[in-house]
Amino acid sequence: MGPNDVRTAIEARASDYLMPDVMKIGGVTGWLRVAALAAAYDMPVSNHLWPEISAQLMCATPTAHYLEYADW
Repeated sequence: MGPNDVRTAIEARASDYLMPDVMKIGGVTGWLRVAALAAAYDMPVSNHLWPEISAQLMCATPTAHYLEYADW
């Protein structure tokens, strides 16, 4: 899954918010592309795991919503 798939899901109104996984969406570049799409559609974004990376990415996400953290 990548940014183009996310655009399709947004346009289909498949969800009320996005929760990309930085390791599966294409790394930092993929995340930033998804964050830009989310901002264009005014859609909240939360991360899925990887808080070590996602915390910084959430700071760069205009529609940041919730930082998921699992204390495993």
